[in-house]
Amino acid sequence: MTERKILKVPKRRLFCRIEEVTPEMAKAWLLKNPENRPIEEGRVREYADKMRRGEWKEKMPGASPLIVMNEGELINGQHRLMAVQRYGKSVRMQVLVYERKDK
Repeated sequence: MTERKILKVPKRRLFCRIEEVTPEMAKAWLLKNPENRPIEEGRVREYADKMRRGEWKEKMPGASPLIVMNEGELINGQHRLMAVQRYGKSVRMQVLVYERKDK
């Protein structure tokens, strides 16, 4: 896994990487999603179907990366992670890790 620093601001750093997101990782991140939006079941189904058909790309056009805090808290990506769980296999995704330096 390659990791590169893309932005440095006071007391925070962002790292972007391509990662194999497993169903277990998806479950763990979803459990740390404090502010769930309502789930759009059709979107989850669409994403899982793309994964099954091999159409899912690690950098989907127009899609933002998964965003997680270095503590594991999910900021963005609940529908994609639910689709990984439904698909039941690992999927390569772009992941942006937001690291707090105040600890």
